Amino acid sequence: MKDAPADPAALRSLDAVPTLKRAVRQGRRPPAALRPVAADASGLEARVNGAVQAVIQEEIQRMTRRVYARLPGIISRAMLASEP
Repeated sequence: MKDAPADPAALRSLDAVPTLKRAVRQGRRPPAALRPVAADASGLEARVNGAVQAVIQEEIQRMTRRVYARLPGIISRAMLASEP
């Protein structure tokens, strides 16, 4: 059996390493409860949520178009770099 390191700093660093037991324990935590929504505010909240989701989708589409536009140049540079 290995002896434990005498250095307190080494002991603290060992505590920081995640273990399987800790990961399982954290994974079993109950999900956070959803906050109650007032009946009169639910329409406003739904509209705000819809607007936020629309903005997120627009940004995803914009970034995807930019990536696809850059791909041919990146591929051609990679092919030129790999040629002898």
